[in-house]
Amino acid sequence: MLPQVYNMDTDLLLTAEDMTTNEIRDLINALKALLEEKETEDIEVKIGDQVEFEIKKGVTASGTVIAVTPKRVTVKVHEADGETSAPMNAITVTFSAPEAVDNNYDEE
Repeated sequence: MLPQVYNMDTDLLLTAEDMTTNEIRDLINALKALLEEKETEDIEVKIGDQVEFEIKKGVTASGTVIAVTPKRVTVKVHEADGETSAPMNAITVTFSAPEAVDNNYDEE
């Protein structure tokens, strides 16, 4: 039995119901590719644009577009904001914070 789908072409669903699992997977992959293409159609980005995007959940980067293809942009990142973790061997210290100072003294 087909699940109820809001505003879906019933003929398409009835056809899919008779397909094999592999045929359905192929159809899903084709639909995902079509959706990705449609989602990028209305986005106009050019070299020099200032953009912002999520690098990963909770981490946002902003920068300048330096190259554009139909599906991707290359961005010179100027700033990133958020919290993330990284392995120690991937870290390069670019500024060393001062040593922690013990401020636990009695005021007189």
